[in-house]
Amino acid sequence: MASNELIDIRNHGVVVDPLKQKVKCNYCNKVVSNGFYRLKYHLGGIKGDVSPCLEVPVHVKEPGLAYLLTNERRQREQQMLTDYAFVHYNKQMRNFYSDIKCDDIGPSDNWKSD
Repeated sequence: MASNELIDIRNHGVVVDPLKQKVKCNYCNKVVSNGFYRLKYHLGGIKGDVSPCLEVPVHVKEPGLAYLLTNERRQREQQMLTDYAFVHYNKQMRNFYSDIKCDDIGPSDNWKSD
């Protein structure tokens, strides 16, 4: 298997409890929560919410890890763009509203109702 091919994560774990989304790793028999989503991180060797699998074969770990890292990088880049757009929008709105003075608006008792 080439390192750029995706693996089918469902071939590397068995559902133990579908209601609680518990999946058992086929290599080390560790049971992980949050189903196959967390199993991907377990097999990819990414620490954090789950401990890495020490018995996963390289031909499974490498493509999974590459996919996860690419996906996380894409999510970080998207978040950075969103944050930038939010900050830029807030600056524009502050500039827009900074030109308006309370005297320009007038008292509310002068407003007419239809």
